[in-house]
Amino acid sequence: MKLNKIKTYNLTELNKEYKEKILKLKQYELDCKSGKEKDSSKIKLYRRDVARILTLINQKNLLVEDEVKSEIKLKKEEKKEEAAKEVKKKTEDENKKESKKVTKKETIKK
Repeated sequence: MKLNKIKTYNLTELNKEYKEKILKLKQYELDCKSGKEKDSSKIKLYRRDVARILTLINQKNLLVEDEVKSEIKLKKEEKKEEAAKEVKKKTEDENKKESKKVTKKETIKK
């Protein structure tokens, strides 16, 4: 199996290929044990193919997890920024109200 070919597969295609290769491996192992097949070195090749596919599946899963984590991190940062803006706006509104109260008191005193 060509590594460059399977690198282009997406996760569903890789999972499908993995299932097919596992079935072939199991069948070939049975055939070797029963005496139908003589070349036991092909078992090694099938195992390597399965290992390559599993490696690619794990790599792609890690990439997806990293993307999801980065999206979650961005959303958290956006929420923090929004909360900070709201707090700032509230404090500005409170400061304006207090300054209005102070000016009213000063006008009343005069």
